[in-house]
Amino acid sequence: MAKYDITQTTEALAAEKLRSGQREQLESIRNDRNLSPAGKRAQIAALYLRNKKEVSKLEKQEAATRTNRINHIRKTVFGLSGNPGPQDVISYRDAQDRVGNLGTDDEAKAAQLFDRAQLSGDNILAAAVVNRALEAGWVNVANSYIEAHPYYGSMVEELWYLNQDSPENETNLGKAFENSLAFHLEKPHEIGNIHIESQIEAIAAEA
Repeated sequence: MAKYDITQTTEALAAEKLRSGQREQLESIRNDRNLSPAGKRAQIAALYLRNKKEVSKLEKQEAATRTNRINHIRKTVFGLSGNPGPQDVISYRDAQDRVGNLGTDDEAKAAQLFDRAQLSGDNILAAAVVNRALEAGWVNVANSYIEAHPYYGSMVEELWYLNQDSPENETNLGKAFENSLAFHLEKPHEIGNIHIESQIEAIAAEA
């Protein structure tokens, strides 16, 4: 499973294309001798606002796609599939209660619980432990499941990367900053000192 990279998503690549196009259009506007300085500024403001709207839309689309994929994997791997009977529901709730008592420093306990679940064939408990491992960042427990269950393991590995590399994950500030750049649109220097969007819109309206 390839590591999730937000900068290589369809939406992020489209945002980069918009940024590249903006740079080219900016140079064209700046070099247009038929435009006054005020006219150039107005067109630049309008260009920036259009692109900013599109980049914001792309960022929301990427977030929605990622969230839908996360929810699909979680339901497939950790949820009750098919038509579970009463005993299945009881086992599921019991497993959730047992892993719910595991704190972030209880990786060793989680590993032992996972091993016991594997030996007893308790797939519901094993899945619950791995779900907790993903939340707590217990990579060894997650890897144990991935190795033991190749089919669902590939989904767990994907989910691990989706969670670890998502923009919402604040544990890796460097990665969070890198991800934020995927949908960053630089403001042209002609309007760089204007921080209120309504004022930029007023300038753009003169184009």
